[in-house]
Amino acid sequence: MSLDRLRRELEFLSPGPVVDKAFESTLSLAWTELELEGSHKTTPDKLWGRTEKMEWNSPFLTFVLERH
Repeated sequence: MSLDRLRRELEFLSPGPVVDKAFESTLSLAWTELELEGSHKTTPDKLWGRTEKMEWNSPFLTFVLERH
């Protein structure tokens, strides 16, 4: 369900930087449903407030995860 919401939001994003910080919430809710290499090492709560340089260039959503 969260993954469907993420897909819907991505449909309406323009290519380029993602400036809506609320999008982090959508991404974190869908995180466990995504099948990404290495994603099991990062829990959804680690995304909130720590993504930087997020960009959408279909079909890729890229970002840097701030480290402590």
